[in-house]
Amino acid sequence: MACLLVLALLSFLEAGECGTSPYGKPAKYSLNMVISYPDFTIRFIGTRREVSKVYPRGFLYYDFEIISNKGSKTKVSWSSGTGVLGPVEFSVEGGRYYLELKANSLERDPEMSWLKENEMIIWRKEVYIEIQRELDGKRK
Repeated sequence: MACLLVLALLSFLEAGECGTSPYGKPAKYSLNMVISYPDFTIRFIGTRREVSKVYPRGFLYYDFEIISNKGSKTKVSWSSGTGVLGPVEFSVEGGRYYLELKANSLERDPEMSWLKENEMIIWRKEVYIEIQRELDGKRK
């Protein structure tokens, strides 16, 4: 529990930087809108549908461009696939993060767990895992 509080405080302090979005909180996104986080910026670049012989309906992917504070670029794609609304993991300059759309998998209140169509959450991986462990411990 103490570790969780320290990690939450660190995330809160980082969010105090001017113009940055906090990790672990919903942020609104739209096409080509740039959102700044302490370690990178992210930009929604659109959706695409991938069709296969096995699944002719195809999967809808949400594509994001990530630019580190050092200028390196990477593309991250999120999809619910066959219905699992979990986060997608990505790396930026050695840091590990999760991107969630559609649902906040760590929200304890089912009424609050659904994200709006234009909302996402970026988590630091270590914070996400710590919160998940705490929730798993409470479920046992």
